[in-house]
Amino acid sequence: MREIDRHVRDVAARRAGLITMSEALAAGAARDALHGDVLAGRAHRVHRGVYLVPEAAGTDQLRSERAAQLHLGPESTLVLASAARIHGIQGPLGPRVPQVSVPPGLEKRQRSGIELHFWAIPDEQRCTVGGLTVTTVARTLADLMRLLPRMQAVASLDSALHLGLALPEDVLTVASLMRRRVHCVTGRRHLSEGRLGAQSPLETRVRLRASEGGWAPDALQVPVLDEAGILLGYGDMGYRLPDGTWLIVEADGASVHELPQALLHDRRRQNAFLNAGVRSVIRFA
Repeated sequence: MREIDRHVRDVAARRAGLITMSEALAAGAARDALHGDVLAGRAHRVHRGVYLVPEAAGTDQLRSERAAQLHLGPESTLVLASAARIHGIQGPLGPRVPQVSVPPGLEKRQRSGIELHFWAIPDEQRCTVGGLTVTTVARTLADLMRLLPRMQAVASLDSALHLGLALPEDVLTVASLMRRRVHCVTGRRHLSEGRLGAQSPLETRVRLRASEGGWAPDALQVPVLDEAGILLGYGDMGYRLPDGTWLIVEADGASVHELPQALLHDRRRQNAFLNAGVRSVIRFA
């Protein structure tokens, strides 16, 4: 491999294998040489002016977001589901396409592989996470509440509350960021349905469906104790029955709970709950 390729590879290795044309030129590469690397399969064009060097790629779950932001420049901000993913918030579904906003006045044509928005985002509503510029947790939630379907929006809020990324009192801040924006009424309705205690989007969906049918749970994460007062675990949702016992509802994700060891653990846990006086355990997967 030519010496110049080594320099390009070293620069790309600092950013999950990504390098811009200007960085390659600064490293000493000739423009034609980088194009030759693309033709030879030593590099791949991701976006105009942004290339991936596979040898230097390593593993980075956010490579597509990094490439999109490199392409659009420092004025760009990752928003919506992309920002949620970077913050660690679960809830948004759908294909993983980087969602990026650039300020009005810098409008660009929609690009393949990027969902572009043109929003004026104040500096105080932007932050840097892992080298990426994203909307803050509060601004991210405000946008998700307005623009996502109900189940995904509420699951995102529940996830942020569960992870400690947002506190119940932060709901007022999120609501203020939606004021006078498109679909703000819908967003406030979604915001009112969030609840601390749901540990997964599935738990949120089960809770919302039950509530729609008039069966809103009395409590989330219900502690179950044995006769000696030792904690056996927490039920995802609980309904207090007239005799003082609990009906527990568990929401189990199939990707984990369908494994043999997990099934055995769930069966033992359910038996322990029943022996501790829980009236019944209902499971959803």
